[in-house]
Amino acid sequence: MNQPLRFFTFLLPAIIACHTNGQISGTITVNPDGSGDYPSIQSAVDDLVSQGVSGPTEVALAPGTYSGMITIPEIPGTSGQNRVTFTSSTGNPEDVILTDSIASDVFSLNRGHIKLEYADCLTFKNLTIITHDESSFGSTFTFFGGTDHPTAAYCLLDYKLAVLAYDPIGGASAKHI
Repeated sequence: MNQPLRFFTFLLPAIIACHTNGQISGTITVNPDGSGDYPSIQSAVDDLVSQGVSGPTEVALAPGTYSGMITIPEIPGTSGQNRVTFTSSTGNPEDVILTDSIASDVFSLNRGHIKLEYADCLTFKNLTIITHDESSFGSTFTFFGGTDHPTAAYCLLDYKLAVLAYDPIGGASAKHI
């Protein structure tokens, strides 16, 4: 083997290792004061999407109020065994409040506080979720496409409409839960 090829063969694994991140599993924390792994829920979601998960993953939210819409696309690696759970770090739903900060556009499907886009096997647990949308279309969760097996457990919901589902083939459907 000539010298340049030998050097490249040695260097390539090191280059790849520097530019790839390992998959996430276990508990990660979100705290807007900067003391957690992430300062916002969306930043944690963005890393989950870019890195994927390799086991059950808990996103523990520090007590406080989190404002803004959250969009969760498909997270690589999720399955029935590798669920991603968003939960209050204290276990008390009154300690963690997720609230949207804007009214949605009644003429678009860009509404809903938590938007799941083909995201499977997610759990929302011990959270308070408040939707301020004054239209009749305000919803806590919006599902786009093939979102499968979402769970909301021990959550307090304050909403006009709890769920808005959009299927690109069948259109939109909504229901109170």
